[in-house]
Amino acid sequence: MLGTLIRTQILENVYGIKFVVTFIVCTLLVIAATITGIGRYEAQLSEEQKILSINNGNIEEAGSWREASRTGIKVIKPTSALGIFSSGLEESVGRTATVKEGDFPHMEDSVYSTAPIFAVFGDLDLTFIIKIVISLFAILFTYDMISGEKERGTLKLCLSNPLPRNTYLLGKTIGSFLSMLIPLLVGLLIIMTLGNVNFSGDDWVRLGIIILSYIFYMLAFFSAGIFVSALTKKSAVSFLVLLFVWVLFVLVIPKASMMIADEVYPIPRINEVRAQQFQLQRDFWNTLWEKTSAEFEKIQGTLSREERWRRMREIRNTLREQYEPEYLQQNEKLVTNFKQQQSNLTNLAMSISRVSPASALTYVGLNIAGTGFHNQENFLRQLTGYREQFSKFVDTEIEKEMQNSSRRGFMHGPAAQGQLDTSLIPNFRFESMSLSESVSLSLIDLMMMVIVSIVFYTLGFVLFIRYDVR
Repeated sequence: MLGTLIRTQILENVYGIKFVVTFIVCTLLVIAATITGIGRYEAQLSEEQKILSINNGNIEEAGSWREASRTGIKVIKPTSALGIFSSGLEESVGRTATVKEGDFPHMEDSVYSTAPIFAVFGDLDLTFIIKIVISLFAILFTYDMISGEKERGTLKLCLSNPLPRNTYLLGKTIGSFLSMLIPLLVGLLIIMTLGNVNFSGDDWVRLGIIILSYIFYMLAFFSAGIFVSALTKKSAVSFLVLLFVWVLFVLVIPKASMMIADEVYPIPRINEVRAQQFQLQRDFWNTLWEKTSAEFEKIQGTLSREERWRRMREIRNTLREQYEPEYLQQNEKLVTNFKQQQSNLTNLAMSISRVSPASALTYVGLNIAGTGFHNQENFLRQLTGYREQFSKFVDTEIEKEMQNSSRRGFMHGPAAQGQLDTSLIPNFRFESMSLSESVSLSLIDLMMMVIVSIVFYTLGFVLFIRYDVR
């Protein structure tokens, strides 16, 4: 009997106008998201090659490693093929960072700074479509599942037969949900057909988890629809209540969580932190220069010119070893405090917003696709370690330049223009989060969507068992 109910419900939905509209809209949106995502992915791959070319040009034009250390080099976060499904922070905060001495790495070159109009509308990816559009279709499929059947008189007619209420509700639930999955699965098939993107074995597993999160998200709103439909007597009232629930979950809670977190953990603007860093750096170099000059004044009259340059370098290096640890410690403390404030705000906002299935879906997409907060923090953390490696390399090259300059009688004589060998620069290799790390970060969000689904469906089931069909 259950199988008959499921089959009947699927056929009823497939031949209905709601299914036709849903199928057409979903197909068009998925194609649009696929084309947009693939275009974005190809542009990001091209950008990685351009960054390498820009670095080579800037360093060669610098003329000396001292000047190159001031300019720094740009490092770009490798693009993720799964960004087609969840673009995340890649476009909004940028994928590049400049590595240079005396500055902590931060993301740059956001597409929004290039074309601010994108900030108004945001990205069109599959996660966005599922979060906004498909959740509305879930409401459309369920708002009259019980209250509408009551108004039409079919609910009383069906239950007048020897048909258990739990079997009836389960059959309609499974049939309607499978009907709603058809447009999504067809859309995903279109992505696999149109998408000229090579996924690795790891990517296929991640893609499977993302699709599973889509199903859990749809199930959460589907269950909410059953609950509200069983709670009300009229389908019009049910639809209005579900719209309110949708606005609350999709729009209000995610934004309100950020506002609450910002009130609890206010953080300084990035420019304030950078100004403090600049002041620390300037004080350090001023102190180093004053101490070096004072010590050098005591001995310069008794030495030859070449010996004076050698002794001055020795004095500077000795004083630098003495004062630099304190400067680095103060700078590290400043950066650590700022990052801790950022972390506190982010964790609180995420904890509050997870009540909403829309936020949970977003976090799963970000973590699994590698386009979210944790992967960005991982990128910046690895860049901090690379900055030390780059600084040591540049210091060594500057020392060689100074030794060559002293032979010509100039302290800062530059190397010949265009003679810097960029192949000597240490390479940066970004280690993205492993699949197990991404899954562990996503478990709580997947569980939240499942819990919301179970709670709403259980409440709807209890209400339906007691529902007055007259």
